[in-house]
Amino acid sequence: MAVPEHINAMKPPSSEVQCIKGHYYVYAVKSRYDKATKRSYSDRIGCIGKIYEGVGFVPNKKGQDNSISVTKEYGATHTVMELTKGLFDRLRKHFPSDFLRIYVLAILKLMETDLTSKRIDWAYERSAVSLLLPEVHLSKNTVTDFMERLSLQRGSMVSFMREFQIAENSSVIFDGTSQTATSNDNPYVERGYTPGKKNTTQIRQIYAFETQTRRPIYYNILPGNITDRTALITSFEELDLKNCTIILDNGFFSDSNIRFMLDEEVKFMIPLKSNTTLVDKEYKPFLAYKTVMGNSFKYHNRFIFYREIPCDKYEGCKVIVYYDEGRNKELEKERFKKANKKYGEDIPQEALVKLYKECEMLGVTMLLVKSNSDAKQIYLDFKTRWSIESMFDTMKNTLSFTMNYEVKYTTQMGWSFIEFICLQMHYEINEILIREDLYTKYDVNDVLSYLKSIEQSNCNVDGQWRISNLTQKKKELLDSLGISLQPITQSPEYNIG
Repeated sequence: MAVPEHINAMKPPSSEVQCIKGHYYVYAVKSRYDKATKRSYSDRIGCIGKIYEGVGFVPNKKGQDNSISVTKEYGATHTVMELTKGLFDRLRKHFPSDFLRIYVLAILKLMETDLTSKRIDWAYERSAVSLLLPEVHLSKNTVTDFMERLSLQRGSMVSFMREFQIAENSSVIFDGTSQTATSNDNPYVERGYTPGKKNTTQIRQIYAFETQTRRPIYYNILPGNITDRTALITSFEELDLKNCTIILDNGFFSDSNIRFMLDEEVKFMIPLKSNTTLVDKEYKPFLAYKTVMGNSFKYHNRFIFYREIPCDKYEGCKVIVYYDEGRNKELEKERFKKANKKYGEDIPQEALVKLYKECEMLGVTMLLVKSNSDAKQIYLDFKTRWSIESMFDTMKNTLSFTMNYEVKYTTQMGWSFIEFICLQMHYEINEILIREDLYTKYDVNDVLSYLKSIEQSNCNVDGQWRISNLTQKKKELLDSLGISLQPITQSPEYNIG
C-alpha cells in the first residue's frame, strides 16, 4: 500500500516508511555503494518507531536516540539551486548517470569550502539539499569511490567544457596556478617552478576564461613539475578553440607553442620577457618612448606610447612595445620605497646603481602578436587579462581550493572537477549580482554567508517544515534575486527525470 505524502513528510532523516495493515512503520536506512552495479542502495537496519495521523513520528526504544527536532540550512542552498538551474541541465546532458551527485557535491563544496570526503555525510545531512534532492546518498566511502570513477570521465568533462559558447571574435585567456600538496603516494605531487614555491611540492592547474562573459570555460590538472608552456598544446586541443584570440602570460612562451598556434592559424598575443631577442636593446628601456611620441593613445587618463616592430622569426607576427609613463613612475616609487625600508634614507651606491638599472624597464610591455587589430585595441584586449586573473584569484581564495586534502590522485582529480563546477556556480551568481545592480553591496560570499542562517525546521509534531530566521532584509535580498522561499513540502520539484 502506498504511503501518503503527508505521512512521508513526518519521517526523520535517513529513514523510510512502510504501511503494514494500515500502520506506518519507520525504518532506519543506511546507504551503500555497489561497485559492481555502480549504484547506491539503501539498506534497512531496523524499525525505529511509527507515524500516527495528527501526531507525527513516535520513536520506539531503537529510535529514541534519533533527534526529534530536525533543522536544515536552507536559504543559501535553495538560492544556489534556483540560480544555477541551467548548469544543472548541462550536467545532466553530459553526465546522464552522475549529474545529480556532481551537482549536489558542488553545492556542498560551495557551502563548506574546506569540505572533504570524510565530512561529506555531515554536510549532506545538515543541508536542505538532502530533502530537496533526496535521491542522492552520500557517505565517505561512496564519495571516495565516486571520485575515483569520476576521474576516469575526462572525455565527458571535456565535452561539457566545449559546450560553453565563445563569442565570435572574442578572446580566451589561459592562466596557470599551483596548489601546495604533500602526499607521497600521489604521482602528480612534484616540486614545481612557481616563484616563491620552488622548494615545495605542488600540483599545477590550468584554467581558461572567455573575456566577454568572464566565464571560466576550461580547467586541467597537471603534475607540479609540468610548466605552463608544456601543457598549452594539450589544453588547446581539448578546448578546440576556433575564431578567437588567445591571450597568454609569458609562462606559456616557447618556440613550439608559437609555431603550433601559427600552424592552427589562430590569433594570439603573449608578453615577452625582458631578455627576449625579438626586440633590440635600444627599444627596451622606458626612455625609448621619446622616439615614438607620435604613436600614442589614452588609457585610464594617461598616455600609452607604442612602437610596432616586424617579426622576421615568426611569419605573420609583429612585436608591439608599449611605454606607460604613469605605470613607470608608480613602480619606480614603489621600488625606492622598498629600498628605503631596507637601507634607510642613505641607499648604498652599489644598491642604488642596481635599483636604477631595474627601473629602466618599468612600465614597458612587449607583446608578440598575431592580430588584425590596431595597437590600442590589442593593448585593451591584453589588459582584460589582468582584471580576469584578479577575479579568478578572488574566486579561488573565496572558495579556498586546495589539493592537499586527499591522498589518492584519482580522488583529487574527481574533486578538481567538482571545484570547477563550484567556479561555474560562483560565476553565475556573480553575474546575477552585476545584472541586478547588487554588486556594490554584496559579493557572492556575502550572499551565501548572509542567507545560510535561514533554516527549515521540523518539530515532528504535525509533520510540517517551517522557515526560521527570515528577516525583512534577507527577504528583500531574495526578492531582488527573484527567489521565493517556501516550506520544503511546498517547494517546487526539481526535474531530475
